[in-house]
Amino acid sequence: MKRVFLLILVLLLLIPVSFFSLEGRELSIWNKAIRKFSGLRNLEAKIDIEMYLLNGNKEFINSEYGMKLWIRDLRDYRVDFYVPNFISDISMLYRYSESLLYVINKEMKEYSIQYFGSLSDKPEYKNFTSSATDSLDISNVNPADTLIKTLDFLIGLDSNPFVDMSAKSDDGINYEYIIKINQPAGFSLLFVKEYPMITIEINDKYEIVELAMINDGTGEFLSICINDLNMNSSQEEIDEAFEDVYEGYDLIDYVGKTG
Repeated sequence: MKRVFLLILVLLLLIPVSFFSLEGRELSIWNKAIRKFSGLRNLEAKIDIEMYLLNGNKEFINSEYGMKLWIRDLRDYRVDFYVPNFISDISMLYRYSESLLYVINKEMKEYSIQYFGSLSDKPEYKNFTSSATDSLDISNVNPADTLIKTLDFLIGLDSNPFVDMSAKSDDGINYEYIIKINQPAGFSLLFVKEYPMITIEINDKYEIVELAMINDGTGEFLSICINDLNMNSSQEEIDEAFEDVYEGYDLIDYVGKTG
């Protein structure tokens, strides 16, 4: 009897919930938008982030961030903040070939560095006494591999048995995809887990222009808007963003310590 009971329990846990699969034009647009990123090497865009979250005191905190982003060959990254105002003069630039992160203050004309790797490879930085030379080995991190794995996951998302996925459009051109993650039948009896609803907006150029996560139970949400997206920047244009924007600035000790 115990074996029969255990078998029934296992079967209940393995039976997936019902899900909605995309069809026709909705699926085609989704796949085109995801595959558009598969050949991504260089990118520039403006990104606006809004968060409306509960803090430890169960009070809502509304935060907004705005930044201009450049990515070169999926290895070099630059971020210029423009919101909020108190960090609007801050830029962060990472060059893979140097294993260095530059934090640049354009108003003060100062910059600091954070080294990622072995200090023995950079003897010129050994004279620094602060955490400007604290090292963190990220040599095994490959953003290209991460991107490919993420795209593979998203391409097959509509057939995932634990995902309810649907789409809607007001004009037949721009689409909003609604994604809900569900637990297998039976797991809700053992574990209490809340998953936010995810919405992804795709425009007529097959570009993802907004991603939002919404908790219907608490009213919390996180919204990421992508504006002025350009995945076809020339090499000259993208190289210009990674030139020495801190030229003539003073190198200062890094504030804060890693680890």
